[in-house]
Amino acid sequence: MNIQKAIQSLIGSLTTSVWAGFAPEKTAIPYIVHRKVDTIPSPNADGKSTLDAVRYQVSVYHSSYADCEILAELVRSTIDEVVGTVENVNIESIRFESDNYIYEGEGIHHIPQDYIIRIKR
Repeated sequence: MNIQKAIQSLIGSLTTSVWAGFAPEKTAIPYIVHRKVDTIPSPNADGKSTLDAVRYQVSVYHSSYADCEILAELVRSTIDEVVGTVENVNIESIRFESDNYIYEGEGIHHIPQDYIIRIKR
């Protein structure tokens, strides 16, 4: 199960630069970085988890606040409530949890978004 590959497949065409994990130094903006934060298993009666809840973060970076908001909304509308198999990952649901705004300085605007992705194992 490779959730990063599935998310890359869903959002990889939203801008010219989409990275799993981290972006290389001096990456030109706009760009998106996505990463798994943690996994919470849901064990069944025999102790094995057949459904995991993955906390996932997608961070949008842009040169203006307005454009950062537009790109962040595009990400959300693309992946929020996705259900089905993506890149061999059986996604039960993707649910938007929260976002906020961070000014990184030097004209870089950043909106990190948090999602809960329920994955059938």
